[in-house]
Amino acid sequence: MDLFEERVLAALNDGNPRVFAQLLDEVGFSRNTLKLRLKRLVAQSLVMKEKTVSNGRGRPKYTYSISSSPAASFRRPPRYVYNDCNPAVQPHKTPLQVRERRILQTNQKQM
Repeated sequence: MDLFEERVLAALNDGNPRVFAQLLDEVGFSRNTLKLRLKRLVAQSLVMKEKTVSNGRGRPKYTYSISSSPAASFRRPPRYVYNDCNPAVQPHKTPLQVRERRILQTNQKQM
């Protein structure tokens, strides 16, 4: 399971089913990335895909929700451990932000 899939599961964690467009707005991925991740999560039985009843014509809509299977109750421990001494392991920092922080720290030490 990667960070994209963890983000999808976090978005669905409140228990409310969502259609694809709602989920797309919530997670902020591209359509293809979200489609691929949902397909994987459905195959792993972590997410349920259910067809909604439509009154009109057109393609059917599907809702996605957290599965109630035992596999869905398994939650991986956090990928990174926060450590004040090593800014590289902070998950909310991009590599560029970490590099800029290190440069600032070395410049402050030289002064």
